[in-house]
Amino acid sequence: MHDEKQAQIDRMIMLYKSGRTTGEVAREVLVSRQTVVRYLKLFGIHDASFNPMRGRTAAIGLESDIARLYTDGLSSCEISLHYGISESTILRALRRSNVSIRRHKNEIYCANKR
Repeated sequence: MHDEKQAQIDRMIMLYKSGRTTGEVAREVLVSRQTVVRYLKLFGIHDASFNPMRGRTAAIGLESDIARLYTDGLSSCEISLHYGISESTILRALRRSNVSIRRHKNEIYCANKR
């Protein structure tokens, strides 16, 4: 039993280090997200600085690039896919940069493009 648990923990660590979010790791390993976070912290791995292209932290450093791409005509969805950051995070970065948000024009919902 101990070997199975260690193999599961090793898999969680490997998946997280490959760039998956804790939620994605949890779904794949069939445990709760909190369990993934607990083991990552236990092994000194769960750190916001580990994966700089994750979530709001990444968008803060990229706000000027995000604003430029958006004003150059890319959609929030296209920028989201480019950086691997959620569309809602991209939209927050645009609002913080005082960029007017365009309405979607017959674009398929961004989550369907991932």
